[in-house]
Amino acid sequence: METALRIRTFVRRISENISALLRSRSVPWKIALVYAVVGVTWLLCEHYLLGGLAALKDILYLLASALLLYKISEYWVGVIRRQEIELGSIRERIRIVEHFRQMFEQNEEPILLFEPGTARIQDANPAAEALYGYTRQEMTVKGPSLFVVPVELPELEKRISGIDEHRRLVLDRVRHIRRDGENIIVSVRGKSIRLLEGGSISYCTFRDVTERIRMENEAITRQAQLIHASRMAALGTIVSGVAHEINNPNNLIMFNAPMIGKAWRDAEPVLEKFHQENGDFLLGGLPFSEMREIVPKLVDGISGGSARIRNIVGTLKEFARQDTRKQDCRVSANDVVKNAAAILNHEITKKCRNFRVSYDESDPAVQGCSQQLEQVVVNLIMNSLQALRDKNRAIRISTSFDRREGKTGICVEDEGEGMSEDVIKRLSEPFFSTRSEEGGLGLGLSISFSIIKEHGGTIEYRSEAGKGTAARIILPAAPESLEHQCRKSEVRILR
Repeated sequence: METALRIRTFVRRISENISALLRSRSVPWKIALVYAVVGVTWLLCEHYLLGGLAALKDILYLLASALLLYKISEYWVGVIRRQEIELGSIRERIRIVEHFRQMFEQNEEPILLFEPGTARIQDANPAAEALYGYTRQEMTVKGPSLFVVPVELPELEKRISGIDEHRRLVLDRVRHIRRDGENIIVSVRGKSIRLLEGGSISYCTFRDVTERIRMENEAITRQAQLIHASRMAALGTIVSGVAHEINNPNNLIMFNAPMIGKAWRDAEPVLEKFHQENGDFLLGGLPFSEMREIVPKLVDGISGGSARIRNIVGTLKEFARQDTRKQDCRVSANDVVKNAAAILNHEITKKCRNFRVSYDESDPAVQGCSQQLEQVVVNLIMNSLQALRDKNRAIRISTSFDRREGKTGICVEDEGEGMSEDVIKRLSEPFFSTRSEEGGLGLGLSISFSIIKEHGGTIEYRSEAGKGTAARIILPAAPESLEHQCRKSEVRILR
């Protein structure tokens, strides 16, 4: 009876412990308890009749084996849980990497990834392939040399190689070349990104800002044109006042010089008779025999000089006048060149002894504004004059007409210093000047390009350093329907 009581007490305590353990969340404990309960129940049933001690011995043995089973289960459950945690971490990393890859691939911003501390391309997204026209494989094999201007390549590689966690890359305007040869301007931003698995990578974006720069340049050009127009209006007012002051005394000269000439012609026979009867005599400090040859030339020179003053003043007034007419008039290319050369006559005489002009006999015409076109030709001639190294070098101007293409051309060639290809590509940029030290603002050609573009034409440059430059204006020929429409309103060309 006593043995049975002990067994019942022992079983009750085990049951309480089992209940407590079952309420816990320990998987190894649950495995061991299930094993122990089943085993104890079986042993009690099997050995109850054999005696309590034998049963107790077996129970202790069973509990020891259950504890061992618990330890083994605990170890393997821990291993499985660690593997599950690691697997979850791997899955999370894969998800992050895939998320980054999708962002990289679908980003509309061209992106290039570089090896840290170098300029070797590791990867390129589709936007970068579309921007430059090269495949990802081509860019990873050949690197930035595919699209960077050779002269700028060393500096760019140096800047990219210098990217680290403390230094970023910021380049606002860099000139690159697409596969098709088109020049583009890009804005570059670069930074170092730390990777999950350790290490880092240089992340660079290349944004095409060509269109933005073009619009900015157009805005600057428009502003410069407004400033120029304002100055020309002020100049027109000044020139009108000066012209009035010059024309008044010049009119006296123009009217009186012919009268002096007529008076000389009337007096010459009388003076000649006196000379024959009395011999040579002084007239104005010179012998009459010389004066009779000189005076007619002097009178003609006075009349010619006065006429030239009138023409120059008239041309300046027309050039400086604020033109409000639309660009729908028939303008003679020959007259445009003649007026431009007349305006610059003094500069041409001072700087060039070999100035030649050839006009197309068909007198080609264009549709537009004569004042603006003269402004362009004046600017081209001035540039050629400034490029001459000495007065003996030549400047040649010619007009032409291509009937088949329907194009009118004005070409200004010089034997000056010439320009490099890089300079030619920047001629249309506002405020770009090769003579900034001499006071050049860099607006003349920018405005000229804009004027010719508004007239539907182009300015083409051909130059070689040290051998001279040829600037050719190509404009659509004026349609015949404009001939009668504009002749009435066109200002008279002063020659």
